[in-house]
Amino acid sequence: DASSTYEEEEEEEDDDDDEEFTVGEEEGDVGGAWGGMEDRGRGRRVGGGGSEEARRLTVRIALSSNCTSGRNPTYCSGGDGGVGNDDDDGSEYESLLRAHSDVYPGPETSVGYDFFTPGTTKEEDGEAKVNEEDDDEGGAPPPGAARVKFDWDARSMSLEDGGSEIEEEEEVEDGGNHLLMFALPHHMDAFADSPSYGGVPDSDSNGDSPPSYAVIPADDDDDDNDHGAPRHFCHFCQPTLTGPACPFFGSTWSYVEPLPTLRFTASRPPVPEMIPTLIDALAKDIDYDIPAHYRRGAGDTYFSGKLLARLGRVLMIGEELRGLRRWWWEEEEEEDDGGGDGGEIGEHSAARDGAESPFLRRERSAAGRHRPDEDENADFPSLPLEYDLSSATSPPSDVDALANLVPSSRAAAADSSDLPPSSSFVSALERLRSGVEVWLDGSAETPFVYDAAWGGLVSCGCLFEGDTGKCRDNVNKDGQMHCPAFDDPGLNFGNGHYNDHHFHYGYHVLAAAVVARFDPEWGRRNFENVLLLVRDIATPFESTGGEGSGGGGGDHSFPPFRHKDFYAGHSWASGIDPSPPYLNGRNQESSSEAIAAYEAVGLYGDAMVRAFTASSVDDDNDGDASLIARAAHVRDAGRLLAATELRSSDRYWHVRLQGEEEDAGGDDDAGTKNGESPSSLLPVPVPPASLYPEEYDERVIGVMWNTMAQFQTWFGNDPFLAYGIQLLPLTAISEERDDLKWTKSMYPAFASSCEESAVCTEQGWSILQLAVLATVGRRSDASERALSVPPESFESAGGNGHSLTNLLWYIATRPNVDDPLPLNAERVGFGHAPGADAETDGVVPGSAKNAEEEAKAPIDEGGDNNDGDENGGVNVDVDDGDCPPCLEEICRGGSDGLGHCPVKAAPYVCTDGPSRGGCSGAPWTVSVEGDEGGPCRGCCKLGPECGDGR
Repeated sequence: DASSTYEEEEEEEDDDDDEEFTVGEEEGDVGGAWGGMEDRGRGRRVGGGGSEEARRLTVRIALSSNCTSGRNPTYCSGGDGGVGNDDDDGSEYESLLRAHSDVYPGPETSVGYDFFTPGTTKEEDGEAKVNEEDDDEGGAPPPGAARVKFDWDARSMSLEDGGSEIEEEEEVEDGGNHLLMFALPHHMDAFADSPSYGGVPDSDSNGDSPPSYAVIPADDDDDDNDHGAPRHFCHFCQPTLTGPACPFFGSTWSYVEPLPTLRFTASRPPVPEMIPTLIDALAKDIDYDIPAHYRRGAGDTYFSGKLLARLGRVLMIGEELRGLRRWWWEEEEEEDDGGGDGGEIGEHSAARDGAESPFLRRERSAAGRHRPDEDENADFPSLPLEYDLSSATSPPSDVDALANLVPSSRAAAADSSDLPPSSSFVSALERLRSGVEVWLDGSAETPFVYDAAWGGLVSCGCLFEGDTGKCRDNVNKDGQMHCPAFDDPGLNFGNGHYNDHHFHYGYHVLAAAVVARFDPEWGRRNFENVLLLVRDIATPFESTGGEGSGGGGGDHSFPPFRHKDFYAGHSWASGIDPSPPYLNGRNQESSSEAIAAYEAVGLYGDAMVRAFTASSVDDDNDGDASLIARAAHVRDAGRLLAATELRSSDRYWHVRLQGEEEDAGGDDDAGTKNGESPSSLLPVPVPPASLYPEEYDERVIGVMWNTMAQFQTWFGNDPFLAYGIQLLPLTAISEERDDLKWTKSMYPAFASSCEESAVCTEQGWSILQLAVLATVGRRSDASERALSVPPESFESAGGNGHSLTNLLWYIATRPNVDDPLPLNAERVGFGHAPGADAETDGVVPGSAKNAEEEAKAPIDEGGDNNDGDENGGVNVDVDDGDCPPCLEEICRGGSDGLGHCPVKAAPYVCTDGPSRGGCSGAPWTVSVEGDEGGPCRGCCKLGPECGDGR
């Protein structure tokens, strides 16, 4: 569906009135942090003076059939893409499109949101407050959900002025004048999960309003319509790349999105039997030192952020262990004094209603009290433990399990005598604080600069010289600052061209959140500086509710939610298109890093709510109220972004195969949520769990494009890379990200690929395999194997954002699984099966796979190491295997865009098979048709004649 507006300027005689017509917004108005969501610079003023006038010409186009070649089984020969469409010749569908063609989405189409707590009225929500009932550190309780609203600004072409906005009441009962739009699978999941099957409460209701959309109604004589509800959802759904899209009518859509509770800890403490091993790892990792060039702010923004976040996670895990030990000793003293135990989780109702759990309060009363042999001369702050489970995800049995686990974990922490002293934590925090600050205060050798043209914060770039450990001089011959990232779209992963900003900055923001939690004064002092990174990737726009959003004012320096596509439901990592542009459109590789970026935004907002609230209480100062509200908006916007990214990543990146037909809502009856709906409610379409054609038999998407889904990555085509890039980093939100059934289904393929390749362990990807192994119920196996991971793996591309401490913590905090995944008894190790040939895995050690892989050289040898060697970063000794030279038409960029691959970095093009169009720095392993799991059935190699800039 596409609609475009063209302008014609014509002379008119108008002696009475001088009118000025505005198309879009004034140039340069970008919306912003606390303002509306608008496209920057998309409009211009025309007319004026009575001599010219803009006349709007609107054309609405809909594709009535995707069958163009007659060969695609999904779209042709009666194929329906799995949506059950029974309109064989398409005539009914075409009639439907024509009936609704008059109404189109207008230029003021927008997405908005506001926050609320289910079961409360709007008056009970609102901005964060500071009063005697609020917690003295955390402020008002955060809201539990967000109302998301799409306002399509419905316009009619047939009304008098050719483009007037219409009101809902003007739409006729039979839907003939309704706006028709298509909902994607994640929309329908969200509608079905919302109150009243999609009926979302407006700002002033309690949640009982009728649905805010409608599916296409059935004919009166429709035999299938046995309860008076609209026609079955499959009747007009159309197959798309990411599953069925179904027509809905209505000028607005809205739904409720539950917000995740973000914390640095898991929902439960580490199991007691792993705490001694975890403390041993912590004793080494607490002394981790960030490489010298990153401490000076020299190098790339991606790996520097990962290493800062690595140290931040170590600090948080260490503080969790310190908290468990403090708690134990506090209770021992109370028992000696005849006090109560105070250490249990309390009644189920308290924990399940979202109330603060008793042991959380207990930890706060114990704050600052130390075990006698602890280093009293070092002052390191104490943070509360937060393990309480939410009612939305935790049945009473889980609460019981937690109540039993906590005392044992506390006792194990108390019995461990090797917990690093406070002085080690003080030193680690200082290293982290200075490491974060150098990127924010303007002293970095690779500085951030503000780009007024696109409204963004970009890295100037670093041409890193390995022999000196410094960036090449960025001052040109005229003595002016020169930013190499502006000239080289591959430098620093394309940061200067807005690629991957949320991946990069999310790690930096997480590290800043850790510092702010331990040092609130530092947080308050650096709030605006850190907020620049947040605003670049996640500037919240004004919510639909307005008053309850905690926002105010407008941020005209950054576009709202730069990477987020609210209609697609997920983010796009690609920024400004390269030249020539990718013919498959925008793309995103790592859905998990997008989730983690928004988790970091939420955690930072929460840290700053606490910092400003503590300042207000301590100083009896109401002046921080606006800052608390602003931080709360950042917190909740991060939670909303994380929630929507979680939903869409699980839908589109985590693949369920055909035959595994449990739908996304957890019901076996795909079609309507919870089966048949009462006659007073509309049945909501819930697409099946399997969205992709049966030919795609992998369990994950490696790279998602607008028009293509690939089982590969930008830096290689080994299966373990496609799986691993969707699993890092390992943080608390990973538990919500990785559904147990999906992890069980994908683990065998992931493990098989990893165990056949030494590269999987050498580059740190086996770390993610072990995390999944623990998730599927094999905690003991995973912990044993984790101790055998070479230390070098934590310094390599797949593992350098992690540490042994973080890996063991993740394994130790996985929930128990009633039916663990059976393991293949023949697999005795991980990362490289005994006797396997390290050079038969499709990746030649030492070869560069593209500019990104070159940047993934050992971090202690360089920062933006993107120049490669004299052969363009490709090993000239690599055997081209089954990839002959590409034909001239591919080199010219023809043949369906197969020639878009970069010649220097990834010249091998997959020309046939599931990964058709994919690029690789090493030859594809070509499979014959019918081979199971073969991602590529034909390939060729682009030559130098295709151009060095490709």
